[in-house]
Amino acid sequence: MAYTPQRYDVKTFLIYIDSYENGVPVGQYHNPCREESGQFQSMTQLLLKVEQSLDVENIPQSFNKVRTFFPLTGYWLDVPADVRPRMGKMSTFVVQILFRRNASWQGTITWLDKKQTQNFRSVMELIVLMNSALEGTKYSQWQVPEEEYSEVAE
Repeated sequence: MAYTPQRYDVKTFLIYIDSYENGVPVGQYHNPCREESGQFQSMTQLLLKVEQSLDVENIPQSFNKVRTFFPLTGYWLDVPADVRPRMGKMSTFVVQILFRRNASWQGTITWLDKKQTQNFRSVMELIVLMNSALEGTKYSQWQVPEEEYSEVAE
């Protein structure tokens, strides 16, 4: 899918990847509408912080109630106030979460460095797309030349 510049809304997050070692991304996230930014040290931490932000706004509305072993009190992950948005040292993504169904996310991810956009149907698919971009996997979900796709399908 070709890249189309987009307007940001409360469901859109900019993901700045500064380093990626042994499959662990480190960087910052930013929600332009809420002027919310924060750092993350792993994919799990990033996903939890974005989920927290979505829960605060209740947009998009979650179809499942969060289950935990202990009651949640306030914010589970604090956001440092001094973090400012910028381009990632390694890569930058725009993630727009359109729905939260089946205890997962559905939406679009744009890889700004390559100006490519893909839809994702789950958080797992989002992780695979981000990892394939960061690892430079030849047959990633981002772009498979049509002539090579027919060989893979056979």
